[in-house]
Amino acid sequence: MKKLPQLSPQTAEQMLENIFLICNKAPNTVSLKTLTAYSNYRKERFSMQRTVIIILLVLFLMLPFLFISTDVTITPVETAENENPLYRITLSSGMPVRHISASINGVTQPIYEDEDGGYTLQPGRNGKLTVDVMLINRQKAQTTASVTGVDFGLPQLQRVRRSGGNVMLFFADVVSGINAAGIAVTDEWGGSVPFQYDTDTGCLTVLHCDENLNIDVPDGRGNVLHLVLSPQ
Repeated sequence: MKKLPQLSPQTAEQMLENIFLICNKAPNTVSLKTLTAYSNYRKERFSMQRTVIIILLVLFLMLPFLFISTDVTITPVETAENENPLYRITLSSGMPVRHISASINGVTQPIYEDEDGGYTLQPGRNGKLTVDVMLINRQKAQTTASVTGVDFGLPQLQRVRRSGGNVMLFFADVVSGINAAGIAVTDEWGGSVPFQYDTDTGCLTVLHCDENLNIDVPDGRGNVLHLVLSPQ
């Protein structure tokens, strides 16, 4: 469509007077400049009203999203027998997450976001796991779970007893237990030294301890207690 050239204010004013004269109407008492300014004012006001109406309509349509909540699910992830437990945290809401946190008995635990948009957590202790989630619309959700089987601590040496040339060491690991098959006793040169271990009492008996010995006692989670036993 061809754009018509814009008339100058003087030409437009003269044409308006001629139109009134031809139509046998009284001469125009309002200047064309005033009429044009009023028309522009009406256009601007209409545009502003339309913008406000659109904004209010969008806010009205978004109102239900302000009350969308989420369901939080904590699911154990299958791990190897000698590994500490791992949990996956799943959110059912499609709203973006503003903040997520986890704690066990009040102690904060690290949470990691994976490639699928979910979250994983490897607890550092046993106890009551609490997960708190806040969505971008500030709706909150919380869920809890009981965590057991976490063992990051070393086996404990409870007491030592000597009898003749033999040394008896008593070990315990409350959570995952002593891994009897992984116990190793070696001399200063790395040679294997004979020993006996009683799984019922947790007693490790080293026969004829007459030199420095290195003792490694692992638990069921791979934590290894290293001791150096000196003859006395």
